[in-house]
Amino acid sequence: MLNSTATKIVLKTQGKQKIVDAVEFVYKGTTHRVKVNKEVVLAAGAVNSPQILLLSGIGPKQELDKVGIRQVHELPGVGKNLKNHVAFYVNYLLKKEKNYADLDWAAALNYIVNRKGPMTSTGMSQVTARINSRYADPSGTHPDLQIFFAGYTADCSKTGEARALAEPEKPDKPKMLTISPVTLHPKSLGYITLKSKDPLKAPAMVANYLTEPEDLAVLIDGMRVIQKLMNTTVMKEKYGAEPYKEEYGDCIKKFSYDSDDFWGCAIKYETGPENHQSCSLKMGPSTDPMAVVDNKLMVYGIDGIRVMDASSMPELVSGNTHATIVMMAERGVEFIKERWLPAVNTIGDRFGNSEPFGQYPAHTYPKPVQHNFNKGGFYHYQGHKHGVKSR
Repeated sequence: MLNSTATKIVLKTQGKQKIVDAVEFVYKGTTHRVKVNKEVVLAAGAVNSPQILLLSGIGPKQELDKVGIRQVHELPGVGKNLKNHVAFYVNYLLKKEKNYADLDWAAALNYIVNRKGPMTSTGMSQVTARINSRYADPSGTHPDLQIFFAGYTADCSKTGEARALAEPEKPDKPKMLTISPVTLHPKSLGYITLKSKDPLKAPAMVANYLTEPEDLAVLIDGMRVIQKLMNTTVMKEKYGAEPYKEEYGDCIKKFSYDSDDFWGCAIKYETGPENHQSCSLKMGPSTDPMAVVDNKLMVYGIDGIRVMDASSMPELVSGNTHATIVMMAERGVEFIKERWLPAVNTIGDRFGNSEPFGQYPAHTYPKPVQHNFNKGGFYHYQGHKHGVKSR
């Protein structure tokens, strides 16, 4: 229902099994309850999915007691293990490039008529690199550093005229290019916790960015990669690339410019979190006390809650999370079909066997279901092995 806020998952006990009974939500100030016949799909994201479980009494008892919520199921990992990609932004002036507007009426007309020109692209953000920092495992397959570009294609002319200056009052102002090092596999862990048992109040997100020294070191190493790139002959001679020196608070007073200490201070001063919050209801084997969901996205110890969003990732992926989440959602739908529509073809039937996920037993359904363990199952919680790339 549109404009409604899910607030609680209600459980009941059948014998020794805890199962989902209902879902509560608020609509126009009134709380409603809907009975559940099969299962609940929780897809509120890495912040609000843990919040809903905690509001439902599912999580660590000590935290629930603090806000006056009765615990109904112990799961210490709810809200823990929060991860996010962290970036830093550094600007370069392109002194041989005048600040002409790239997006003007001519560009708009070219796109409308011909589907060509700068409006067919995402500008500098389509340029990226995923590489190993000096701290990465050289034998590994997961780069720990991304170099991301952004900048001048959004500098629009105020007049809308072709080849007009974006800032005519500053005719000699050069274009500016923003480049960001991004740590892809941060060691620092945050958490989600409740500030109140009021379901309409936002939870606390304690990010703990850069609390692990290696995360800062990776970003500093990324700065050195950027400097090498911008000092190349083509960037210097063709574009006149030159760093735009900023003070970053009092970092310039405390440390020598361009030293590792200076950049460490600057990165802490202007930390750039991405919108890739993940892993706060992480997937893992039943032997992991902090795992919340199994390899079919089902919450441990409860029949009927399936988490299908970024919170169930066991680790951050080496890049933007959107495509991975879409893949997880499609896989989750296949799991639902396997359970409730076992006669319907699954993705495994369509594309063939990739790896039998049945060898990693996790959730046992209370009703007998014909699981097609040997067809499908390209997700493996113990590591990425199948070459699925994200963009």
